[in-house]
Amino acid sequence: MTLKQRYLKAVAAQLSGKTRDDIIAELDDAILTRMEAREAELGRPLTEADEEAVLRETGHPLIVAAQYGSGPHHVVGPELYPWWMFGVKVGLSLMVLIIGIGVTVRILSGNADVGQAIGQGFADLFSGGITIVGLGTIGGFIIERQAEKPAFLKEWRIKDLAFFEMAALNPLEWLGWRSEEPARATAEDGKRHWTMSPMAAAIASAAGWSVLVLWWAGLLNMGGLGLEHLNDVDGVDYGGLLVQIWRLTYWPVVIYGVTRILFDLSRAFQPVGPRTTGLVDMAFAIARLVFFGWLWAFSPLTPLINAPTFEVFKERAQMVFQNGDRVLADILMIFVVICIVQTVWQIGEAAWRAVTGRWGRHCGVRVAAPL
Repeated sequence: MTLKQRYLKAVAAQLSGKTRDDIIAELDDAILTRMEAREAELGRPLTEADEEAVLRETGHPLIVAAQYGSGPHHVVGPELYPWWMFGVKVGLSLMVLIIGIGVTVRILSGNADVGQAIGQGFADLFSGGITIVGLGTIGGFIIERQAEKPAFLKEWRIKDLAFFEMAALNPLEWLGWRSEEPARATAEDGKRHWTMSPMAAAIASAAGWSVLVLWWAGLLNMGGLGLEHLNDVDGVDYGGLLVQIWRLTYWPVVIYGVTRILFDLSRAFQPVGPRTTGLVDMAFAIARLVFFGWLWAFSPLTPLINAPTFEVFKERAQMVFQNGDRVLADILMIFVVICIVQTVWQIGEAAWRAVTGRWGRHCGVRVAAPL
């Protein structure tokens, strides 16, 4: 087998069967023409070293085959890259937040010393970060190879661009620090605002829920924030109670999270109107309200967090905020109540969009930063 035949065989191995023969025949003719020209230039037959030089000038078989291939020759292209980076940053930001909570819980509960908890947090951040970047890259790879570009790449609007003034999700910029220009106050409240477009909100939501579902399914470690690390806090086996809740709600939460992710991705690829989005968001909010209501009234945590009257709730809350008695049961009680109130508000917002057909000021996320 000659050097040229070996070269052509290596190129052919990278090509699909439908066009392989035609491409190899065309490439064979091109290489033969080059070799004949080199023979005429040298005035003698080519040696093996001369043939190899011609083939090397033609290019590596992998590169030559890629030039004849169809589809993009990159994992995440320059047009999609900023959105890929946006989604990855949202996921990593949420993971850092959860890891911070996990490290704090482990330290305050006495399950680990400060150094051990922080070390575990950094280890989980590294491994979890690789997982998030990898999943985001797989998503980008799939998007790049779609026949039609997703809507968030081609149907953006000028009025939605203010959100991207947040300096690539830099928390310091959110707070109004390190800004090159003075913040401009709006007439309504003296603060500057960024309004996230529906498509940007959809991508952010999909990234955030992906992290939460992976953590819930045990595929991401979050600074030791596991159910097994909450044993015997304030004389209560919270680990055992939370394991019961996890077992009872594992599949409902996974189904909810995956459905949320799929809906967010679908509306990022093909936007839907405010009425449809409002109806779906209202359904998701009602599902969350059922979950928090169950935690309050019927879950294994109910005996610890349920306050039968407002007076009882007020008294327990005052003990936390005024007397400094940081009983975990009271903190969880306040947290669940806040979640219930917030979810009811979100149901009202979604219902307003479904009825009026207007995005209004609640099309995505509205962030206010002090001057």
